[in-house]
Amino acid sequence: MRCIPALLLLLYGGYTFGQSIRADSSFVAAASKKAIALYTTGIAGQSHLYNGNAYIEYQQQKEEHPYFIDEWIDGSVVYENELYQNVPLLYDINKDRLITDHQYNINKIQLISSKVKSFTLKQHQFVNLMESGIPPGFYELLYDGKTKVYAQWKKILQETITNQSIERRFDNKNGYYIFKDGKMIQVKSKKSVLHVFADQKSALRKMRGTRFKTDRARSIREMAQHYDQLQP
Repeated sequence: MRCIPALLLLLYGGYTFGQSIRADSSFVAAASKKAIALYTTGIAGQSHLYNGNAYIEYQQQKEEHPYFIDEWIDGSVVYENELYQNVPLLYDINKDRLITDHQYNINKIQLISSKVKSFTLKQHQFVNLMESGIPPGFYELLYDGKTKVYAQWKKILQETITNQSIERRFDNKNGYYIFKDGKMIQVKSKKSVLHVFADQKSALRKMRGTRFKTDRARSIREMAQHYDQLQP
């Protein structure tokens, strides 16, 4: 008879231990379910963004690189007409491709260009011009007024064989465009800008502070802005 209480105690302990196991299992299952829900919620809003092709990053030899800015920047992008913010972006101006990174994907992702309407990197705003009479691609909107000024930033890879090795460098081949009177016009010199703004040529020639040779983008932007201010 003395063994009965001990047996009951053992059975009770096993019962409570089993309850503990079941409780712990339920807790783990609930925690896992919550973690999955949080993960799904976290990426669901951007799942459409991460559907491009894998991108292979350029392997630098020295300091050369094909990027607009040689670092990942948290920017914004309008993709398939939806705005995504605080997205890590890298803009390859050699291939004219916008790249993003995803913490759950081992590969960098090359966004589908036709689905990118616009994006921003720091203070730089880019738009996708596909049917504007100029080569399709991404252009920075330098000035947005009655007239508009765009820049196409481009780097061309050059390879030179020296001492049985290949040296690489990227040459800048930028293009500048003025949108006026429904037309997109490429400008390459101060003279060509004055030709576009021929009706205010005299006033624009008197502008001070423009340094066309050393800062072409800023000079064209300031000339376009001044031209708009002169219009009635």
